[in-house]
Amino acid sequence: MKTDTKIRLIQIIETNGPARPVDLTRLLGISSQAVHRQLRALVSDGVLESRGSPPATFYALAGMPDFSKAFEWLSAARLSKNPASHVCETRDVFTARLSSLRTLVKQGLPTEDLPLLISVVGEIGNNSFDHNLGQWRDVPGCWYEIQVTRNLLWVIIADRGQGIFQRFGRERRRH
Repeated sequence: MKTDTKIRLIQIIETNGPARPVDLTRLLGISSQAVHRQLRALVSDGVLESRGSPPATFYALAGMPDFSKAFEWLSAARLSKNPASHVCETRDVFTARLSSLRTLVKQGLPTEDLPLLISVVGEIGNNSFDHNLGQWRDVPGCWYEIQVTRNLLWVIIADRGQGIFQRFGRERRRH
């Protein structure tokens, strides 16, 4: 009898993000041996990839970035005094980190595309500073991270500022 375990396993990861085998065992209601057998097959087929190392191994959809640390930072009620390594506390730090995009040329980015990429990412990141000056919810700065998966570039820039709706609402009330 053929089961839909692989399909269910993929759906869980699509819905909830990267998952540990122990969590998949609980959610699927099958033995850990069966989960590991399915995970090995899906990794071999290129559908999933493992991240981390035991006992903290997670399985995620292959080719998808992992921005979970950025989302944790963004949604945290309180942040520690020590900023995460991806946090740019000032515009100068952010601008300096843009130079990391140059390494993408070694990974296949056409040289002629680099100035446009730096310009676009820089403009978006600078908006975090321009539109939140003096209006940070708690921590000034922005999260800046890049990841490359299967020749796709993923960039995340997030800030803990006032938010676009609050900003535009205040602008509208002034006029």
